[in-house]
Amino acid sequence: MSAIVTVLILILLSFIAIGIVWVVIQNVLTEGSEDITLNSLTLNLELQKIVYSPGQIDVAIKRNSGKGEFDGLRFVLFDGKKSEIIDVPGEIPELGTKTFNVPYDGVTKELSAAPTLTSGTGEVKLGETQIKIEYEDDEIIRNIPGIISWWKLDEDFRDSVGKNHVTEINNAPEFVAGKIDKAVEFGRGGYPNSTDNDYIVIAPGEDLQFGGNGLSLFAWVKQDSSTGDKYLFGNTIDWAFFNGPGQYRGGYGLLIKDNKMHLQAWTEEESASTVSWEIENSEIIDTSWHHLGVTFNGSEATFFVDGTEGDSYLKSSNLLPSNYSFCLGALARNPAYFGLNGNLDNVMVFDRALTNKEINALYESPWN
Repeated sequence: MSAIVTVLILILLSFIAIGIVWVVIQNVLTEGSEDITLNSLTLNLELQKIVYSPGQIDVAIKRNSGKGEFDGLRFVLFDGKKSEIIDVPGEIPELGTKTFNVPYDGVTKELSAAPTLTSGTGEVKLGETQIKIEYEDDEIIRNIPGIISWWKLDEDFRDSVGKNHVTEINNAPEFVAGKIDKAVEFGRGGYPNSTDNDYIVIAPGEDLQFGGNGLSLFAWVKQDSSTGDKYLFGNTIDWAFFNGPGQYRGGYGLLIKDNKMHLQAWTEEESASTVSWEIENSEIIDTSWHHLGVTFNGSEATFFVDGTEGDSYLKSSNLLPSNYSFCLGALARNPAYFGLNGNLDNVMVFDRALTNKEINALYESPWN
């Protein structure tokens, strides 16, 4: 008799337990906003691959075994200062893989993704974050599309993202306190020319010798109070040394001329002739650190000072590649001329025009 009673009690307890579980599930389902949160507990999304390209990040995600409905992903991109939320529609069948094309033209320090489900009224319900990746400082810069070289100039002259390492050091450029960690201080023996100029030479490499319709040059710069031409970095030939057809010309360079920033670059012309142009920006008259740079997109060159867009210059043409070594702190063709009195830190070269959002992130973020 007692055994029968025990069995009946166990059966009754089982029904009570089932009833409690169903009440909990029903409450979650009927709350609506929690619906996808419950379903996402059984979702299992796995990051397969990320490809960064100008204006877009392609994120390949695999769905492993698990139940739950979703019709898109919410991506959150963080550049070190600001976050941007981007919803991308798309379903992934169980055990399937899908590449989500995320439109984004900034710099990525962190990327996360969570499943979303859109209700009939258009309300987007958010599940738990399934994908999250955080990049270290060097990885952040390497992920910027088009970067060719990045000389941090902290303890050595190595290229942190490419293969363009220093092959020659003239005179005695010194490591000093920089804008970020260390920087290199350059001095010139005289103006406009002196064999005592401090400068650094990078051996010619195909990646730095590019031409075409895209270019970005950026660095932290602290100049002294002297006037005159000060070549910051580049591989250009100065216009004064161009003596007519037949002489090689090409390359690009960033300089300060009488306290104004200039781009010097050689381009193709429809007439098959070439020109060098120098473009003025607003005056840079103090001796503080400034983030200076220029972009060229094949039709327009635009200057930036401390993350802010400045003057621009229309020029529809392609850049001519250079066969001169890349130089830091002086004119590439003849580094005895127009040396820099001042400091350089975090020099970067790209073979495309960066976006305003990317440039602002480079200026504001503490890892640059």
